[in-house]
Formats: sequence, C-alpha cells, structure tokens
Amino acid sequence: MCDTSDDDTVAAAPVPGSVTGKLDLLKTLAGQLAGEEWASLPGTVQDYAVRVIEEAEAAQTAIRGAALAAISDGPVLSWYGQQTATAFLVAETRITRPAARAHQAWARRHARHPAIMEALARMQVKTSVAAKICGWSDLLPEEHRAMADEILLTAWLGGCTEGDLVMLARQMREELDPGHDDKPPVPGVSIDTTIDGASVLHGDLTPGVTALVKAAFEKYAIKQGAEDHRTLAERQHDALGQICRQVLSLGGQPHHRPANHPGTSTADESPADDTTPPQDQTTQAGDHAADHHRPADEEPAVADPPDEEPPDEEPPDEEDDGLFAAPEPAAGATADRTRTDGAADGAGRPPRPVTALVHIPFADLIDLPQARALAAQWTRNAAITFAGENARNAAEPGYGGAWLTGDEARACTQDASLTPIVTACPDASIIPKLAAAGARLHKLLQAEQAGGTVDPRQRHGLAADLLGWAIKALSGRGGYASYLRTRLFAGTVLGYGSLVLDVGRQRHIPRQLRIAIALRDRHCGWDGCDRHAVKTEPHHVQHYAQGGHTNPENNKMYCWGHHHIELHQHGWHGTMHPDGTVDLYRPDGTRYTPGTRYQPPQQE
Repeated sequence: MCDTSDDDTVAAAPVPGSVTGKLDLLKTLAGQLAGEEWASLPGTVQDYAVRVIEEAEAAQTAIRGAALAAISDGPVLSWYGQQTATAFLVAETRITRPAARAHQAWARRHARHPAIMEALARMQVKTSVAAKICGWSDLLPEEHRAMADEILLTAWLGGCTEGDLVMLARQMREELDPGHDDKPPVPGVSIDTTIDGASVLHGDLTPGVTALVKAAFEKYAIKQGAEDHRTLAERQHDALGQICRQVLSLGGQPHHRPANHPGTSTADESPADDTTPPQDQTTQAGDHAADHHRPADEEPAVADPPDEEPPDEEPPDEEDDGLFAAPEPAAGATADRTRTDGAADGAGRPPRPVTALVHIPFADLIDLPQARALAAQWTRNAAITFAGENARNAAEPGYGGAWLTGDEARACTQDASLTPIVTACPDASIIPKLAAAGARLHKLLQAEQAGGTVDPRQRHGLAADLLGWAIKALSGRGGYASYLRTRLFAGTVLGYGSLVLDVGRQRHIPRQLRIAIALRDRHCGWDGCDRHAVKTEPHHVQHYAQGGHTNPENNKMYCWGHHHIELHQHGWHGTMHPDGTVDLYRPDGTRYTPGTRYQPPQQE
C-alpha cells in the first residue's frame, strides 16, 4: 500500500455499530498503517500522520482511563483472580509494571478530573498536557479542583503556553490554599538493577531519615587506618553493606505477612492503618511506610484483605514455620526478646547467624580437587551393581542376548550396530505418572499433526511435565551430585546428608521444603503478582484435606491475598506439574490462561 497523494478522498468504510466491532476495526487499521512504507510517502502525509497520531493518543488515553475505571469497579478482575488493575494489566496485556501503574493513574483521574478526560476524548488536549494540568489541580483542596481544571484547560485551548499555566496554577494555589505547606519531594527509595546484578540507588529522604543515614555512615564509613585509600563514596558503599548484614543477622525478625493478617492482632490492638502509622511505632518502617509516602499517580500495592478469617469449609491445609523463622528466646529472655534480669540485649533482639543458601553448580562440583577419585569410586560402585545385573540376566536371558563385559564386549562391538543403554535405579512409583505425562503430550502432538490448533504454551508445558517426571524418576540420594557433595565436603556444613523434601502426609511444612520451593518460585505464583517469595506462603495445590502430600510437587508459593482469598475463599484450584508450574482453574471450571480473554457464561 502506498499513499501518493496528500488529499485522498476515498469514501469511508461503514463503521461497525458495536464497541467490539469498532475496537477490531481500530486494531486492523492500526496494523495497516504500521505496515506502510513511511519513508516513501509524501512529506504532507508524514506531517499529517504525526498530528493525527497525537490526537489519537489523547482519545486512547481517555478510552483506557474509562475502561480501567470500569474494570476496577466491576467483575473483570475476579475473572482472572487479580486484586488490582495494575496486576491485571501486567498479566493479561504483558506490559511492564511501571507502564501499568501509569495507565492506572488515568483510571483514577477519570473520576477526579472529568473535564480533562472529556477534553482528551474530544482530542482537544494532548495526553502530556492533560497530565500536567491534573497534577497542578491535585495540589489544591478537593473542592477547588474542578474549577482549576476548567480555568487551566480554557487557558491552554486559548493559546497560553506551559509557562502561563504554571503561573496560573501557582497563583490559584496561593489564593485558594494560602496555608499550604510546600512539601519536600515525596520520600522514597528505589533500586534499579542492571543486567549484571549491580544496581543504582535513587531516593528522596525525609530530614529524620537523612539524619539517621548520615549518623550511620559517620560510624561505619570511617577510614580504617592509614592504609585505607578508599574514597568517601566507596567507604559509604561498604558501610551500607555492613549495616545490611548486621540488620539481617539480628534475631526476632518478623515473618512477613500483611499487618491485618488473621490472628496477628490482639483484642486491645487497633486495626492497622496504611495511611497514618502510629506515632510511637518506629520499628515497622517497611511496607506500610512505603504506602504512606506513595506519589498520587503511583498504583498502591495489592490491598491487604479485610481483618477477618476466610470462611473455609475445612481447616487450613498447611502450617508454615516461616522461611527465616526466628530462633527460640535465649535463656533469661522472655518471648518478646526482653531480658528478665534487666540487662540490655541488643534492642531486645539477640544476634543470630545469617541464613546462607549456598548454590553449587554441578560443573563446579566436578572440578573440585579429589572429585576425579570420587567419580572413579562412584563408577566402581555402579560397576558392582551392574555385575549383579549381569548375573541375573545370565540366569534370565530375557530377549536372548549374551551379556559381555571388558575385552570380550569391546571385541564384539568392533563391527556391531551399537545401541547404547544407560542404566540407573529409577523410582518405580514415578513410572505411572511418567507414562501418563507422555500420553498427554503424544495426544496433543497427534492433534497438531492432524491440523488442529495447539497452544504453544500448552505444548511446552506438557513437554516440561514429561521431562520433570523423567528427571525425578532417575533422581535420589544415591545420585551422582549427592554422592560427590556429601564426600567432597565431608566434615563441613556443606557435606551434611540431604534433607527430606517429600514428607508425605504431613500438615506441617518444614523449613527446608519452604526454602526449596521459594527458590524455585521466586515470587507469588499468580501471574501479574510480584510479591517476593519471602512475603508469600506455601499452598498445597491438592489440598491436604483431599489427600495432598507435602512435597515440592504439590506446593506453590502465593501471597496472602491469592492464597486465602482466591484459592481458599473464592474457590480457584489448580493442577501442578513437576517443573513447578500450575494450571489454574476458575470456580466455574474454566482454565485460566494469562493473556486470553475470558468469556463469562451468558445469563438467561
């Protein structure tokens, strides 16, 4: 397609009557325009395109804001098990979380700035200008925002510049809110991580926090003698790491869960308040402090569920002792870490060692000294086992072949057609599951070869399922990796015997299992939710009360909201695969596939 004219007057195609039809037409036309050879088009067409796209973006902003506002107040979020529109956008449209927060900001402006949203819908004002006007109006008391929107919008449409709008906005603020306090930048700290694991810190600190940080640096960032040639910035970097290590080594660390998690409040405690932290509470400066200082246009974190026990039909299906459970109180200390003898005890928290998870790649393991000798011994043990198999096969020839080893075997293989067979000691209980996984994948591949439509993610999931069961069938305590580790590191903490991860029919989830599945999952297992694993809880995918086992193949990490509300209260359920992935199903039985639209059943 090529537009060679700057005045194309082709008759417009009929516009569909339904909203869905209009959206489909919009998508089609946008794809066609993106496929044009823009470099070969006349300059007048290029000029017109840039102007139209800016106007279309304004209308798009108004459409998105109205749609997201309706989604936030309607049933759509429940269709996908999401608790915020931001999480919905991340999971279903696959955009980044900052972009999702920016889109959600327009959903909030939809209700607070109707005049601005109407101007966007009419393509009278561009998105960037509308955002600035909304920001200036938000500085005024709520009863004056609508008037300020009208004044600033009228001024812009009348030809005023951005500088004129700034002047008007400041004058209105001085007149309508004379007692306002020019607040410093909103406090907050963010970390941008680079691809190699380094990071850059950004932040605005309150005067109080600034004083604390400076005092800490004065203590920990001092020069360590005449041979210390580090710069001040380098010493402060090292001091920050030392402070973090000391904080993480303190005992009595709280297990991260929402402040109003059922059972965390006593009768004489008031409910947690995300907007006004208690004046005398100085140690809980984590998640709620971030919520208190969040900018107006930033999407809040997943809202904590109401302070009530979910109406489960059965008792909770797991008991969690925490990823980094605090040790028992030391002698002479009470349960709240205070000393009964009046002695100071590190601000009420005794120090304890940091929990270190040591990852040993198998390639590094076999390169360690003495690994070659141990490998030979493991091979010798395998040869002894194989000799026994030879003896049994001599008595039970099976398919009629002759079992040979050593020189006799090598002599026979010079001109033979070789068929390698790798032997191991499989877990026989896994074989039925391995066969079932292979049958499911085979059925899907047959349907694909017959011309059927197959979801690539489903094919990948079934293949991973089959591979996972195969690996598990050939794994065990006698495996090569376990053999090398327990002998190479014998006598050290790294050489201890393997801990049991499959504890069978046990309600209690041991710490080693929680650590293993947290390392596997890394964050909440619900698409769109980014709660870190340390702030999540293990969930029996097949409920304990329904015969579910406590092992890695049946436990998944979910945040409190998705665990207790969506899974236990709303009735979502899942099927887990050996690779740790879970197929989720809605209460109506339909499968949840992220990025796929849900069609609710028609109401008669």
